[in-house]
Amino acid sequence: AFDDEDVIHVDGEVNPVRDLETIGEELRLKDEEQLLQNIEKL
Repeated sequence: AFDDEDVIHVDGEVNPVRDLETIGEELRLKDEEQLLQNIEKL
């Protein structure tokens, strides 16, 4: 990564393990949301 004081991290600091877990959870939740919308259309 890089250090740039103009770029602010949502959690205050970069933590690759935590950040990867956060991304995975956000993707899972979006997939679940899309799945539920598709089920409602059936």
